[in-house]
Amino acid sequence: MDLLPARQRGSRFRLPHASVLLCFSALLLPRLTWAAFAYTSASGTSALRLSGYIKTLALGLRQDLPGTPDTALDLTRARFMVDGKLGSHFSWSVHYEHAALFQRADVTATGLFTGSAATRRHSLLPLDWTVQDTNDLLWRHELDRLAFRVSLPTVEMVVGRQAISWGVGRFWNPLDLFRAFSPVEIDREYKAGVDAIRFEWALGSFSQIEMVYAAVSDEFARQSLAVKGRKTVGNFDLGGMAGKFFRDIVIGPFLDGEVSGVGMRGEATLTHNTAGRGQGQRTFLRGVASIDYRFANGLYTLLEYYFNGFGKEAPADYPALFHTERVRRGEIFNFGRQYLGGLLEYEFHPLVRGDVVALWNLLDHSVLLSPLLAVSLSDEADIRLGAYFPLGTGLVGSRVRSEFGLYPQVYYLQLRLYF
Repeated sequence: MDLLPARQRGSRFRLPHASVLLCFSALLLPRLTWAAFAYTSASGTSALRLSGYIKTLALGLRQDLPGTPDTALDLTRARFMVDGKLGSHFSWSVHYEHAALFQRADVTATGLFTGSAATRRHSLLPLDWTVQDTNDLLWRHELDRLAFRVSLPTVEMVVGRQAISWGVGRFWNPLDLFRAFSPVEIDREYKAGVDAIRFEWALGSFSQIEMVYAAVSDEFARQSLAVKGRKTVGNFDLGGMAGKFFRDIVIGPFLDGEVSGVGMRGEATLTHNTAGRGQGQRTFLRGVASIDYRFANGLYTLLEYYFNGFGKEAPADYPALFHTERVRRGEIFNFGRQYLGGLLEYEFHPLVRGDVVALWNLLDHSVLLSPLLAVSLSDEADIRLGAYFPLGTGLVGSRVRSEFGLYPQVYYLQLRLYF
C-alpha cells in the first residue's frame, strides 16, 4: 500500500461539523426513540428484530513525511438492521448502511484505520451505490448484509452477502482470506460482508465442516472456493482449511483453546500463486501464535507473534510491495517479515475501560503504540478516545528506513449510538 499521498492537499485539523451535530442531536432525542423493536411469536418459531446504530469517527492525521500536510476527516455511518426467522428452518439478515466520509484526504494510509467503510467495495452483487463523490465528500449507501439461511438437522446453507471469519488471531489473521480487518482498524464491530454461498455440516457434537464459495466479480480468477474442518478435542478447537483464493492455492491449520486459564491460539497458511512470478512471490508461509490471560484484578494481557513470508527483511525493499495485488485487495497489510503485538486492557470502572496496544516490527525495530479510553454513556451509547503513535524513522531522503515510521500520528474520537 502506498503510504504517500496521491495529491498534496489537506487541512490543519479542521474537523467537519455535520456528523458532530448529528450525533449531538441524537443524544437529545427521547430514550424511546433508541429502543430496538423485537417480536417473537407465541410458539417461538417466528421472530423479527429491528435495530441499528449511528457512529461518527473523527480523525486527525499528522504525517512527518516530506510534502504531506496535516489532515482531518470524519466518517459517519448509520446502519439499520432487520434480522428474523420464519419457522424452524428459515432465517434472514438485512443490514442497510449509509457511510459518509467528510473532508476526504488522499492519504492511502487512512484506509488502514477506517477500514472498508471509507472505500468502495469490490463485489459481485449490485448492492452498493454512491450518492456523492467529490474531493470533500464520499457518500455511499449499501446493503452490507443480505443473507438467507436454511437450517436442516445436519446442514445449514447461507446465501447472499454475509460476514465470513475464519481467523483466530487478535491482530493478524492469515486464514481470513475472504475479508480481513487491518491490524490497526479502529472499529471492528462489523466485518464487511462477502457475496457468498456457505454450507455448514455438523458431524456429531464436536465436529463441523464448512464450505464457502465467494466472488467479487464474474471472472473466475476473482472467485474463491474453500473448505474448513473443525473438531473439538478437550479444551481446544483443532482444524484446517484448503482452497482456491483468487489465483492462489492455500492450505493451513489452526487451533484455539485454553490451558489453566491461559488462552492459546494459532493459525498458519501456505500460499502458492498459480499465476507465476510476474504476480508476486510464488510460494510463501504466514503464521500467527498468541496467548492471553486475565488476572484476578481484571487486567487482561495478550501477546501475539506474526510471521509474514510475503514481506521483506530489508526496509529498502518495502516499496516493491506497496502496489501488489494482495495489498490492494486487503489480504496483507504489513511489509516486513516478523512482528510482535501486545495488548494491556484494564477496567477502571464498570463504565470505563483503558487499552494500550503495541505493534513491533522485529527486524526494522519500528513500533506503533495505540492507547484507548472507552467510556460507556448508557446502555445505548459509548465514546472512545484514542491515538496511534509511530516510533521509528520512516524516510531518509527517498530511502525507506522502517515500516511504522511511515505511519501518520492519528488522533481519533468516536461516538457510537445504538437503537
